[in-house]
Amino acid sequence: MIKQGKTKPNEWKSNNNGGGGIYIDVDTSTSEFPSTPHYLTTLEGDIHHWDAGGFNSIYSPTKDGFRVYVKWVFKRAEVLTPQIANQFGWYIKWTGILVE
Repeated sequence: MIKQGKTKPNEWKSNNNGGGGIYIDVDTSTSEFPSTPHYLTTLEGDIHHWDAGGFNSIYSPTKDGFRVYVKWVFKRAEVLTPQIANQFGWYIKWTGILVE
């Protein structure tokens, strides 16, 4: 079973723990996986997504979703905030693979 999807705009939140950045809780519940699949992710958007990292590290995966944290790879003048992610048009595209 292979399912795909993407996050909606404006779902990013500030990560106030662990050095800043942002995170997003990815909802995969509409895929109706019977158990937790293997998730693959990409960060997509309009600009500057090449300058971010962490988006391919999956946290707390379940059959209904997971969390992704994103930070700047290189030190930049501005702090990465949900507003910047939204301005840049960022979203997470995901693939869930479940081998039964």
